[in-house]
Amino acid sequence: MSKNIFEIIIEDFKIKAIIGILDKERVCEQEIIINAALSYTYKDNFLDYAEVANFIAKMLKTQKYTLLEEAILDISERLKSAFPVICSLSLTLKKPEILDSCIVGVRGGFN
Repeated sequence: MSKNIFEIIIEDFKIKAIIGILDKERVCEQEIIINAALSYTYKDNFLDYAEVANFIAKMLKTQKYTLLEEAILDISERLKSAFPVICSLSLTLKKPEILDSCIVGVRGGFN
């Protein structure tokens, strides 16, 4: 990484949101675990990790996505627009309660 490129890490950020295609997922909030890594160019202003985390949480709570992939695509695009200093993003969304035997999730983003 260049000396002016930094990475914000958000790990195991847990929220409740409506997301999914199953009938119960459309009416009941479920726990979502958010992990993200965002690289950005630092010049005179820093990228506020609390603002980024809250932005992601707000999107998940208000948009009520059907698929994790749709959520990642939309959130990635909106983050890039809202925070133009972001150079790359890796965003992982997990559903720890949907299957009894494991935690499932999807990872995506942009470079």
